[in-house]
Amino acid sequence: MKKLIILSLASVALMANLSSCKKGENDPFLSLKSRKARVVGEWTVTMAEGTSQDISKISFGGVTVTTTTNETSSYNGALYTSSSVTTSSAGGNPQNSTYTDVYTQSYTFEKDGTFSLETVYTGQNYTEIIEGTWAFVGKSKSAELKNKEAIALSITKYSDIDNGVTTTYSSTGLDDSIIIAIDRLKNKEMVLIQESTYTDPNGDSGSSSLSTTLTAK
Repeated sequence: MKKLIILSLASVALMANLSSCKKGENDPFLSLKSRKARVVGEWTVTMAEGTSQDISKISFGGVTVTTTTNETSSYNGALYTSSSVTTSSAGGNPQNSTYTDVYTQSYTFEKDGTFSLETVYTGQNYTEIIEGTWAFVGKSKSAELKNKEAIALSITKYSDIDNGVTTTYSSTGLDDSIIIAIDRLKNKEMVLIQESTYTDPNGDSGSSSLSTTLTAK
């Protein structure tokens, strides 16, 4: 009986430890790997979906004209497509525009806290590489984030390779930091969520949301 009790307590402790690795709402309930071990590695971007809205205001003669642009975008691992509709409070027909591009994209997260994002444009002999550091973000009540539920990417270098010629731009990493929430973190799949809003002194405002699915190579 004593052995059974000890085994039972050990099982409870193990379950508690494993479930504590679950941070994102869609994380697996159990994982034998730490969150860092699951992030580290090479990942291919296989899907992305995004929406954004930008609102600008111009006042003249006591009249304020508001221009609103709504955009949706999608990516299937090869083809990127975006469409936008712009309307004005002054009237007139909505302005529609579409944009497409073909590329592949991959992330590499290293154990030492560095990362790279490589975008290869198909058929253009052109590649973009972003490099920097990554780290988990601590708990934030205001952002409604648990400990290690998001990562911060600090960009330190941009490079582009155009027809074999490489051009590099450096960055401090302080002004180019991005906070990305991890909605799902499995051994072979990771889903990242980026959401942002802004309002400037002129009264212009906007919001954006992007969900990106990564598959381990």
